[in-house]
Amino acid sequence: MERKEVYEAIDTERDYQQQGETKQDSHIVEEFDIAHGLNAIQYNLDKAREIWYNGHEPHQEAMDYFRKIAGICVNIGEKKGMPKRK
Repeated sequence: MERKEVYEAIDTERDYQQQGETKQDSHIVEEFDIAHGLNAIQYNLDKAREIWYNGHEPHQEAMDYFRKIAGICVNIGEKKGMPKRK
């Protein structure tokens, strides 16, 4: 998979997250600060680890959680700013 395709997949995750922000019954909230982001990343990392541990190559189910984590990171970057690599 090319880098551009990976970024496009992460974009679909951010679109999904933004749609969830407008729903009152969703766990996805607009007031998403760094603490929320860290907790959401840890939750999804734990889920990915569990699926990976019990799964088999190519671990596509675990990759769903990597996409979610990447989307969470983008969300926090949008809200707080993301420094460029020096």
